[in-house]
Amino acid sequence: MTDDLKELQELQPQSSFIIVKGESFEIKPFKFKHMFAVLNHISNMIDEVNPYEDQTKQLFKLLGKHPDDVMGILGLALGGKPVSFFDDVDTEQGIDLAIMVWKINQDFFVRKVQPKMKELVLFQDLPEEQENSVSEKKPLTESEANPRETETENQ
Repeated sequence: MTDDLKELQELQPQSSFIIVKGESFEIKPFKFKHMFAVLNHISNMIDEVNPYEDQTKQLFKLLGKHPDDVMGILGLALGGKPVSFFDDVDTEQGIDLAIMVWKINQDFFVRKVQPKMKELVLFQDLPEEQENSVSEKKPLTESEANPRETETENQ
C-alpha cells in the first residue's frame, strides 16, 4: 500500500465503531440500497451541503435546521433504527455519532450524490437523440443541456 493511499484511508475511514446506548455499531459508507432513503432525508438539506465549508460548522448547521432528517440518516447508519431510538441518547454520544457518520459518508453526500443529481436533472432536459450520445464520464455544459434556450437566444 502506498503512503498516499494509507494517508487517504486515515483521512477518509472506510468504517468505524461507536457505542450508542450501550450497543456497539459499525458505521460504514452508505451503499446504493441506502441511497433512496438517504436522498429522502437530504433532499431538504442538499442546498446547504458545501464541500468547501468547515465540516463541523456544516454539521451543526444541519443538526440545528433539520434534526429529524439528520436523525433519520443516523438511524439508517445504525442499521435502520427509528428516529425514536434517539429520544434518550446522551448528547455527547449523539454528536459523536453524527460526526462519525458525516466523516465516513462525506464522499457519498458531497462528491457522489450531489453532482450525480445535478447531472440527472441536466440529462432529463436533453432531446432523445442527444440522450443516446451522452458519455457517462463527460458532464454536460449548460448549452448542451438546454439547446432550445441557446437557439432562442441566438435568434
